[in-house]
Amino acid sequence: MILVGAFFARQGSPSAAAGISPQEATATTPQASGVSAIRFTAGGDVGTTSASDASWQKVADFGGDFHLLLGDLSYSDIEPEDAWCADVISKVGAGVPIQLVSGNHEDDGSDDGHINNFAACLPDRMNSTGIYAAEYYFDVGTEARVIMIAPDLTIDGEDYDYEVGNPHYDWLAAAIDGARAAGVEWIVVGMHKTCITAGNKSCEIGPDLMDLLIDRRVDLVLQGHDHDYQRSKQLTCAEVDVFVASCVADDGADDAYAKGRGTVFVIAGNFGGSGFTGIDRSDPEFAYMAAAMGDGDDPSGRGLLQIEIDSGGLRLEFVGSTTDYSDGFVIGPSATAGTANCSAVPARGVPSEVRAPAAISRGYLKANQRIGSATVRRANGIDRWLNAGILDGDLCGGSLEPADLDSNVTVTSGPLGPTPPRANPRTVAIAPASQRNAAFSATAIQMCINQRIYQTGIARANALKARLAGRLTGGDVVDGTLTRGRLGRDVTITAASAPPSLPAASRTKVTAPARQGCGKVKFTGAQAAVNRRIAIASVVRINETLDQLSAGLTGENFKDGTITKVDFAPGVTP
Repeated sequence: MILVGAFFARQGSPSAAAGISPQEATATTPQASGVSAIRFTAGGDVGTTSASDASWQKVADFGGDFHLLLGDLSYSDIEPEDAWCADVISKVGAGVPIQLVSGNHEDDGSDDGHINNFAACLPDRMNSTGIYAAEYYFDVGTEARVIMIAPDLTIDGEDYDYEVGNPHYDWLAAAIDGARAAGVEWIVVGMHKTCITAGNKSCEIGPDLMDLLIDRRVDLVLQGHDHDYQRSKQLTCAEVDVFVASCVADDGADDAYAKGRGTVFVIAGNFGGSGFTGIDRSDPEFAYMAAAMGDGDDPSGRGLLQIEIDSGGLRLEFVGSTTDYSDGFVIGPSATAGTANCSAVPARGVPSEVRAPAAISRGYLKANQRIGSATVRRANGIDRWLNAGILDGDLCGGSLEPADLDSNVTVTSGPLGPTPPRANPRTVAIAPASQRNAAFSATAIQMCINQRIYQTGIARANALKARLAGRLTGGDVVDGTLTRGRLGRDVTITAASAPPSLPAASRTKVTAPARQGCGKVKFTGAQAAVNRRIAIASVVRINETLDQLSAGLTGENFKDGTITKVDFAPGVTP
């Protein structure tokens, strides 16, 4: 799992943090190996109040391995900074590392103290990499990487912006990718500010950062800033101010998510300090939430997060310190399997109707284009994934049957063997959204451009579906990679020889859509609504293909008789 938050590994200059290379991010230094369980707490917006005192007591009682403090620390309730730190230590003891990340009340423009001074009295104790309290990460064995960042804040004159092309965006992407390359199981990202929220804040971190976290399938994102509690559904995409139902991989209604299906965002900015905000249930973004609690709800109050990671998955619980309200969920392996040992594929639906806008605004068309372009980016990523060569872990265990094998491979059927392994597919790398929107305008021409993007996306999505509907061959498989566990439980290879010629790899065959002239495009609200529905439908279609890949390929994806001796690892065939 990858955890992203606001950590600093060492005191250093912002430019040094921004300049971390992918190689440096990959070269992790785990604190320990073989960690069987990780237990920690998290929360933001603290202050010094009776409510925060009660929350600190919960931290002390839990006795976790560390606490993630998600910004907005003292609110000048106790001054100076080292006095506030001493007060915190007196409540939780010196045994629990308190890992900081800056909030807007500690950056360069704040009158409530500076993050550097807080970091001096609550220093990094997790052997982190990066700039502590602004942009850093630490590993706990190979079980988890926690990444802490400070988006939309200025610290020591450095603007921590995470837009495509910015060095901080690149740093974060390298930290996530480096964890994957090093075999880190879970990724958690922490920060102060938010994007998708039904509280009183807006998307201050920017959609590029949100998209990066989702596209990289970060397991859990922890945030503060909104003084309430919110837990999102598991998301494969999201749009600011617009609810897109197809972005939901799992609605979280049963408090359980399957790892790798999407990203869960948790806002916990009600540790105890400053005001208490309500939840706007009329906000379109509220539909992205699986649970929420704020001022005016019954029950409501302050609290914090308790998180545990072990062989059973990741469990998170909101624990009230001044309220009986509670919420929790688990991210773990799916309990459902198909005919082979595959993960369950979530059901998706397309809205039958989209309400027409009262007026066609630039923002409405821009949102439509973002939705449509997401299909193209995802389709291109899937095509690259297939063309890179299929590996053993990309297939469900027990999914290859005799009909899938070349005629030069002889098999026998016998008693059922052990339960085959689940798929552990590679992550599909999806390019970030383009930022070339300077000339974007609410015109018929722009609507026509959007339509062409939708047409391109649908054509590519359809082509990929056709390729995966039995057109893959052994030529798509990396030679020597398939293990015994990918064969049916009753299948044993007794003899095999390489065929005279190997099957050619498949390719995605895209049929170019027919295009009409832009002069025929009707610039009406009704047409804009139809376009949005088409855009959403295209994302649903490509997300279904992503779901299929993340669940695992099976023999049904391959043309019969095309898996040959050369595709199997040594020892599988005689």
